[in-house]
Amino acid sequence: EGTTDETGTLVFTGDGNKAIYANRIYLLRETESPDGYLLTEDGYAAFFLIYQMLTDAGGNVKTYLTPYVANSGMVVQYQVPNYKANFRVYKVSAYDTEEYLTGAEFTLYEDEACTSEISQGILTQDADGRPYYFGGLSPDKTYYLKETKAPDGYVRKEQVYTVTVDEKGSVTFVLDGENVLSSDNTLTVANSPAVILPAT
Repeated sequence: EGTTDETGTLVFTGDGNKAIYANRIYLLRETESPDGYLLTEDGYAAFFLIYQMLTDAGGNVKTYLTPYVANSGMVVQYQVPNYKANFRVYKVSAYDTEEYLTGAEFTLYEDEACTSEISQGILTQDADGRPYYFGGLSPDKTYYLKETKAPDGYVRKEQVYTVTVDEKGSVTFVLDGENVLSSDNTLTVANSPAVILPAT
């Protein structure tokens, strides 16, 4: 057991920890993630094998259970990645949810009053409906999403979505106090066409 240093490195040796032996399987489990990051796959179990194989005079390969020690020159490295949370937004027509709309803008904020901006993007969906992508979000935190520009010819949705990220990176969306149906951290926002009154 140990904690990574300022370089993100943790070294297990025979000094102060249990010695690491050859030809044995060890379970490497992250029990606490760095601040602002998700725990790696909820305690991701990473297996690695340390062994030594030598060929004898007859050409036979043999495996030796020689203990691994810090001064043997053998170094085994294993990288455990940590990720931030993310979510996606699809923009569609209220009259046809399979019609993807381009040109909308959304802004993500840290505060409910929507004064502390985090990130903004311009929707560039094509016929296949590639979504907005908001990434780099911390777990156990709440954000606020607002449409700041509607697609041409459509009415902007003025309500603010409450975006909550839980400790495992799952995202829920709330609008006007009601949970919005979503899946796979994906939100679909529908806009109605603007009504143009005839000239009188």
